[in-house]
Amino acid sequence: MMRILYIVALIGLSTSLLFSQQTGADEKPVNTEPASFPNAIIIGDYNPETGGGTKKLPQKPKPMNQSSLDSLNDNEKQKFLLLPPEKIPANFELPTFPAGYLEASFGSFMTPRAMAGFDFDVDRFNFFVNGGYESSAGHIDDAEYSKITANADIDYIAPEKFWLFGGSKTRTKFRFMNDGFNNYAADSSNLESINATNIALGTQTESNYNGFRFNSKLGFNLFSLADKSDDGTEFGINAGLGLLNPFGTDAIGLNGELDYRTTNGNGNSLFLVNGVFPIAKGDVSFTIEPGVQFSDNTIGGGNVALYANIELAMQMSDYFTMYAKANTGMKDNSLTVMYGYNPYMSSSPIVDFKHTIAKGELIFNYHPFTFVSAVFGASYELNNNDIAMTNDSNTFRFSPTYVGGNRLRAFAQLFYDITEMSRITSDFALNITSQDSTDEQLTYVPLVEFATNYHYNFTKEFGTVIGVSYVGSRYADLANTLELDGYFNINVKAEYYFSDNLGAFVNFENILNQDIYIWNGYRQRGIFAQLGVLYTF
Repeated sequence: MMRILYIVALIGLSTSLLFSQQTGADEKPVNTEPASFPNAIIIGDYNPETGGGTKKLPQKPKPMNQSSLDSLNDNEKQKFLLLPPEKIPANFELPTFPAGYLEASFGSFMTPRAMAGFDFDVDRFNFFVNGGYESSAGHIDDAEYSKITANADIDYIAPEKFWLFGGSKTRTKFRFMNDGFNNYAADSSNLESINATNIALGTQTESNYNGFRFNSKLGFNLFSLADKSDDGTEFGINAGLGLLNPFGTDAIGLNGELDYRTTNGNGNSLFLVNGVFPIAKGDVSFTIEPGVQFSDNTIGGGNVALYANIELAMQMSDYFTMYAKANTGMKDNSLTVMYGYNPYMSSSPIVDFKHTIAKGELIFNYHPFTFVSAVFGASYELNNNDIAMTNDSNTFRFSPTYVGGNRLRAFAQLFYDITEMSRITSDFALNITSQDSTDEQLTYVPLVEFATNYHYNFTKEFGTVIGVSYVGSRYADLANTLELDGYFNINVKAEYYFSDNLGAFVNFENILNQDIYIWNGYRQRGIFAQLGVLYTF
């Protein structure tokens, strides 16, 4: 009876308590941060509430050992992630040292960049704040840009005396970014100065009150994408409540999530409620999450869809682990998300939800030693409202087209610490896609893509990284008549530390001077050189 009262009280109080304990954003598995200019390629999902500031700083080169691999060779969370070509200019990597850092650099095409971050504690609060600025005169006419970012993470552990939230762990996130650039692929009569601003605030809380475990989240997002002819705006609210053991057993959980946005005055909402049934026995774990989703879209109307997520993990031997996943359901979409994928988005696109009818994935992880790991697998998905990007032929601004689509993907990944001073990582992916109505390929999906990074530390003070990547040809239109050539990209970086606190680095990108087109019409810069210094304290 008391547990039921906890649940009722929690539902009634969670909103006010979330406000009283600060707010931060929903954390989803993602691999991207706000897209860079002029070059932007993102493989994975963009989450505007979490990108750009989590603790992760350039580390001083040092000898590697087997224990350093523990977090990377995690059998329970091994996930394939294709390494994209180094972004040009590189995204802000805003990570941490024990206390703080200052970084400044200057690159080709009059490209200055400055970043700073600081980590400190106040009572029961841990703060990590960082920010940065970058600008460039551009590699061709009208390709100039500027970027500003500011972030704050606040971790808080509540005293045990608080009811329901006593001992809870809360992470609050604040994110701000402002990008200024042009649609430089267009001619002068259609040239537009574009300004994008995103402000996000949110919180996630994990609690365990007298054995009653739950988590909650609440986030707000305000996004603007303005140009000379249109001002696109979006306001979003995301909230969620997960009850891990509402009936006194870990075998049953309940979860609810709501995402509501207004995009240029049009409302878009997605609500999910589902159960969670985890089973673990020996070397096998199995989780099934059945539920239902409700969506409402001003343009497309309302919809109800079955939701299900099933995951199986099996330790087949000391060397092999197998993962199998299957899911169905709708996926949230927004102007903010699409801008993160493609910065040349139209300010007023039609926003609708991607609906995965069925997706299956099978992954094998080979982990014979802590210094070597290999992952290989395949996935297939059948989608309604798959998102295909196409551009206007005059403004070269992009809009989504929602089509039925099929995606087959095979992938492999290798991680190998050759010695304590050298490491190699490699990724490969094969993509086969088709549209339901025409059997033509989906836009901007390469058939083949791979990347290899080789790290070598000559001494504890001097280290290098060489990256080689290839992205195959892609179609830029639904009829598959416009094809973008594939390209190789080679990047080299070297770091030298004069002391424990002061270092310098040099970075060379696209050293083959390839003509790289990631989005139709937008030629990326050629050879780029950058020199910088880093001070930590």
